[in-house]
Amino acid sequence: MLRDWQPNIYVFASLSAVISGLAIAAFVYLRAREVPAAKSFMILCVSGSLWCLFPTFASLPFSDETILFLARTAYLPAGTCLASFLHLAFDMCEDERRALRRRCLLASYGFAAVLTLWTFHPAFMSGVVRYAPYFSAVGGPLYHVLVAFYVVTAGYGVVMTVRNFRLAKGEQRNRLKYF
Repeated sequence: MLRDWQPNIYVFASLSAVISGLAIAAFVYLRAREVPAAKSFMILCVSGSLWCLFPTFASLPFSDETILFLARTAYLPAGTCLASFLHLAFDMCEDERRALRRRCLLASYGFAAVLTLWTFHPAFMSGVVRYAPYFSAVGGPLYHVLVAFYVVTAGYGVVMTVRNFRLAKGEQRNRLKYF
């Protein structure tokens, strides 16, 4: 069955993103696993890398039901990826507001866990469009919740980073500049 598989540029990009993301996570683990920002960065790399498997799974020459199952499997780490981005932003900014940090991260990881529980429900993803070289998820109402979660976590992380960048000096400012 895999003899009929015809990978395209999106599949190669997907596989290279997975390999490089996992390699970067392994490198960070070996070099700085005790640093808080490194821990959240590793979670971000691993979950983001696994999420990148979607184009590869969608291109396989299997039945529509099997592809839907594999696509939903690729979306399992999506919520964790978004929550870990916010976690990394908090770690990089070294925000002093511990209570706010704890509440935001608890809400973010909790929401990610709830989304993960619903990943295999048709209200999250009801199908996969597969017209090579185009692959996309046919999202239900919960898929739009994932998109809104992305906008909120990424938006808040970026705004917090820019605000702290303006106030930072020295090494902290330099680190935020490259983040």
